[in-house]
Amino acid sequence: MTYMNHLEQAKLWLSAAEHVFGLRVETRNKYTVASALAIHAAIKANDSLTTRFLGHVAKRHEDAPELFLELIRRNYLPSEEARHRDTLAEAIMEKSAGCFLE
Repeated sequence: MTYMNHLEQAKLWLSAAEHVFGLRVETRNKYTVASALAIHAAIKANDSLTTRFLGHVAKRHEDAPELFLELIRRNYLPSEEARHRDTLAEAIMEKSAGCFLE
């Protein structure tokens, strides 16, 4: 898959998250689904960057934050963006653990 395919999917995941978030339903399920979709958007955006600059994607979602840091180490992203690694790692961990599904 090309980096542009990953980027297009990231945009679609984000669009779906925004759509769900905007629904006129006020239940916890709405926010659970919107959150999961937004996390997938972030993962696919990371996949786009790593495909473009490193030539591959993480084999497991849990490995994505390390590849994000590799982009910074290789100067493809500014060092001040390193703070987003923790955000990505926490989101993936919560999604994997189902923390927001309870």
